[in-house]
Amino acid sequence: MFFTKRNTLTTIPILAFFIIGAILFPILASSSGLRLWAVLTAVLCLCTLFLIYFNSISQRDEAEQSFEESRLKTLVDLSAMTEAPLDEIVHFVLDEAVRLTKSQMGYLAFMDEEQAVLTIQAWSKNAMELCAMEDKPMVYKVEETGLWGEAFRQKKPIVTNDYSVPNPAKKGLPAGHAPIKRHMNLPVIVRGKVAAIAGVANKKEPYDETDVRQFTLLMQGMWRLVEEQRNKASLENELHESERKLATLMNNLPGMAYRCRNDQNWTMEFISQGSLDLTGYSCDEIVGNRVTSYNALIHPDEQEMVWDEVQSCIAGKKPFVVVYRLITKAGREKWVWEKGRGIYSADGQLEAIEGFVTSVSEQLEALQELRKLQNLFSNIVNSMPSILVAVDQKGLVTQWNQEAENSTGIEAAYAEGKYLEDVLPKMAGKMGMVQEAMESNASVKKSKVAGSRPEHGKYYDFTVFPLVFEGEKGAVIRIDDITERVHIEEMMMQSEKMLSLGGLAAGMAHEINNPLGGIIQNVQVVTHRLTWNSKKNLQQAGESGLSFDALQDYLQKRGIVKLLNLVFETGLRASSIVENMLDFSRTNQQSGVQDTSLDLLLDKTVEIAANDLSLHRDSKFSKIRIIKEYDDTIQSVPGEPGKLQQVILNLLKNAAQAMEGNPKEQEPAVWLRLVDEPDFVRMEIEDNGPGVPEEVRAKIFEPFFTTKPAGIGTGLGLSVSFFIVTQVHQGTMEVESPSGKGAKFIIRLPKVRTPEEEDPDEKD
Repeated sequence: MFFTKRNTLTTIPILAFFIIGAILFPILASSSGLRLWAVLTAVLCLCTLFLIYFNSISQRDEAEQSFEESRLKTLVDLSAMTEAPLDEIVHFVLDEAVRLTKSQMGYLAFMDEEQAVLTIQAWSKNAMELCAMEDKPMVYKVEETGLWGEAFRQKKPIVTNDYSVPNPAKKGLPAGHAPIKRHMNLPVIVRGKVAAIAGVANKKEPYDETDVRQFTLLMQGMWRLVEEQRNKASLENELHESERKLATLMNNLPGMAYRCRNDQNWTMEFISQGSLDLTGYSCDEIVGNRVTSYNALIHPDEQEMVWDEVQSCIAGKKPFVVVYRLITKAGREKWVWEKGRGIYSADGQLEAIEGFVTSVSEQLEALQELRKLQNLFSNIVNSMPSILVAVDQKGLVTQWNQEAENSTGIEAAYAEGKYLEDVLPKMAGKMGMVQEAMESNASVKKSKVAGSRPEHGKYYDFTVFPLVFEGEKGAVIRIDDITERVHIEEMMMQSEKMLSLGGLAAGMAHEINNPLGGIIQNVQVVTHRLTWNSKKNLQQAGESGLSFDALQDYLQKRGIVKLLNLVFETGLRASSIVENMLDFSRTNQQSGVQDTSLDLLLDKTVEIAANDLSLHRDSKFSKIRIIKEYDDTIQSVPGEPGKLQQVILNLLKNAAQAMEGNPKEQEPAVWLRLVDEPDFVRMEIEDNGPGVPEEVRAKIFEPFFTTKPAGIGTGLGLSVSFFIVTQVHQGTMEVESPSGKGAKFIIRLPKVRTPEEEDPDEKD
């Protein structure tokens, strides 16, 4: 212990003192000599203790100095790892942390952006040897972590020098995990958020503040390198992407981008690859005037003009635009358009000129054609049924098509330059779509948006397309009125619903028919046995002690026979209703043309209308007088009964609703007529309602046209009826309505159906 490099000087005097004492002891072997020897020995012991204490302090200082030198070396080595891979940095820091804290194992986990998941980034070298777990999980949910997650939750170092002590934060170690005696971990906090969790374990002595401090310094140094690498990678990616975009842009420019000196030769320092197409010379031939100067390519008659124009704008520090002729390498003249500007240093000195040159020969020759195309494009945009509006990044209108004018009543000259929401109320509250499209550089669409006035029943599709022009962001807004499409979809859904209900009604009608038949039959049997004086009835009455004549008298007086007949008649009427429902269901499910008796079809449809709950409730159809005027000579006509019945039922419903406004003293009435004509059978359905105004008659068969309040009618009934008569049955349909004298709908159906033209593609 004593013979180290540092304590040699302190141990030699002690040895010398003992040697001298051994020599002098015999000489001083008297009582006074012994006392002197005792004194000298005590002094010697005190000196020895002092020297030992001094030596211990020196050793501790030496150890601390050695540890500090080791820590500084680690930090120096870490700072030199700026180019090392992330995995190498992480393992180096973790192994050094284990060494400096005299631990047996360590780990490092990175936190995700949502602060919800920890992913193990590295284990120390010996940690993997000590751990016998077969399946070592690498990803942990923070909420499921035990004691080692406390560093995240408390955002401070957590030291546990006795891991065996119970702790509510502990959740136990998995099977095969290395035993833990002591544990220390800490969070790496970056901008207020935990970026990583690092920990060490199983130091022989307790962890102290020195360990925490050393560990913290190491982790902070490591994270600086991690962020530097991430920032460097991000910057490199951005630079690479920027260079790629620039190269792509330059190579695809329809001309030549350049940077040149302001001298008589326009000495080029840089030109894009477009120079070859523009001049016939490659970049290498023009840059530095290696083969030719750019000024030599300018037509001699225009060199002075170009120089004067550019110098004038340079003097005023303004951009310049000049059009002139070039002489290409092949000797051909080419008109070019050039735009450029001076590039100045911080102190205002001209450094170079940068600009762009492109050929305009074809443009000049095609200018007239271009104007035609521009007019055509403008006409196309203005003829579109969609509202098309372009806006800049501030939301100011830059383009405004004809449909936008028609929809808002605002002319383009007034709208342009105004805020979109101020001139297009439909976009109120939807400017977020415009911003989203510009920021994401992707189209944004909202479908089936109800109009601002629900009572109008309008629906729109809004589509916003991003637009970038001359470096400025903008957007194009397209608004499509899809009201008609929505109504058609609703009509299709309603048709499917009605088809399902028709099937359901047919099923119910079959189920009702069976017990109804039993009721009718049994009522007949009861009536027969009570009233018919058959031999069997007389015999049974006699055996029962009844007088058949007395029974008949009783039945008549109590009206029982009348009641039984009423039950029978009511049953027959219910059966007729069910049969009509079945017929209606069958005719709607059947397809194809068949011989149709219009008188029977009219009668059955009236019965259906009379039993239609909606008509009975809303229009009181039972109180309408039906007047039938049929020509008995009319034969059947070719037609589809289900579709014709749909037309008749729709006209009856319309008539019933129209006559709701009749005066109380005027009885509602409907006339049904069948008139024979040479080639047609004319069917008339006339009511004595208020009639149809002339302006309404002109549009009455148009789809979605209705005079009914919103929510009551779709405006499709008469248009569908018109289609069935004219297209399906090759007939005609019209309306007559003298003012205030009701409405008469006239349908003419051909007696002979003309064969439809055969599609040549379908011929064998």
